[in-house]
Amino acid sequence: MKIALLTQGFRTFAPEASNITLMTLAEELSKKKHEVVIFCNQILEQPLIEKIGGYKVIRQKSDYNKRFKSVIQLFSFSKIIKKEVEQSGKEFDVIHNFSASPILAIRAILAKKYSKNAKLIQTIRSRTSYPFTYLFTGLLNFFDFVTVPTNDLKKQLNRFGLKSNRIKIIPSYTDTEKFKPRNKATLKRKHGFKNKKIILYYGHMSEAKGVSYLINAIELIKNENFIALFVTGSGENFIKPYEELIKKKDLQNKIKIIKTPVKKTKNIEEYVAMADVAVFPYPNLISTEAQPSCILESMASKTTVITSNLPELREFLTEKEVIFASPKNGKDLAKKIKEVIKNNTNPKITERAYKKALEFDYKKVIRGYIDIYSE
Repeated sequence: MKIALLTQGFRTFAPEASNITLMTLAEELSKKKHEVVIFCNQILEQPLIEKIGGYKVIRQKSDYNKRFKSVIQLFSFSKIIKKEVEQSGKEFDVIHNFSASPILAIRAILAKKYSKNAKLIQTIRSRTSYPFTYLFTGLLNFFDFVTVPTNDLKKQLNRFGLKSNRIKIIPSYTDTEKFKPRNKATLKRKHGFKNKKIILYYGHMSEAKGVSYLINAIELIKNENFIALFVTGSGENFIKPYEELIKKKDLQNKIKIIKTPVKKTKNIEEYVAMADVAVFPYPNLISTEAQPSCILESMASKTTVITSNLPELREFLTEKEVIFASPKNGKDLAKKIKEVIKNNTNPKITERAYKKALEFDYKKVIRGYIDIYSE
């Protein structure tokens, strides 16, 4: 099959979950001998046409920092798809669009003009931060299928007019070959943290991820023996406010921000496997995947996970696999972290979490996409 994957922005050099999971999908489809092309907007100085492994990336010029202009370009998105079809002489069999906002379905609907027999697929993995766009949910009824990872998202789209027979639940996925259990003591010696308890947060630095709640929690237990590592690929404008907060609270000796270069984070799997506890204190899951990759990666690495007690997370996790803390509550978060670093975690919890994570292995999940492509 010839498959088009459509997304707003695609940065091969950024360690963001949306980029990594899309690359994983493109690579796996290519290995299975499908012809794959990713279409997206240009960010920074990325090449307009790029070949990566077995697939191709085609970008349209875009001022990604101007969101309104970026949305308007939805209507010109199909031009680069038209050009590729004309140059290759071959239409697409599948057009698969990825976005949180239903309004972004427009780019796939317009693209079908140049591949009239293509199957239209939409994937929505999170709630959008632009709730007014749910008024456009009816557009999704033009698709053959809409995939979501949770029943919560399914109900949300149903309420706004998407027909139930259009929805397929396909979970998020992770690479359990990359993220796997490793010897923590060996990794700590390698990275210079011998005999230290390690608290890990990794991902984007923002209030949407609850970073300030974690900093507040660490302040409450700063006299304990640990080091907190914040591994992030966020730009300096995102990191600076938290550096100032850490300095204001005099936590420089407890929190170390590891700024990754503008490319895939090196050895992130080692940091995840090395940590005693990985903490993800989401205030909510707006603009965050309903089944966050970082949680699955930590579980697959047999690293204890502390995260927020949110309905979406409760849909696929229980206290048997992770430790829940009250969202937006630094005191409760501090209490849960302290219990882990002082008393360790019951090994049965990490073992159950590990087995649960294996259910989300990318090879198993991507088979679900291939099945609906072929229906």
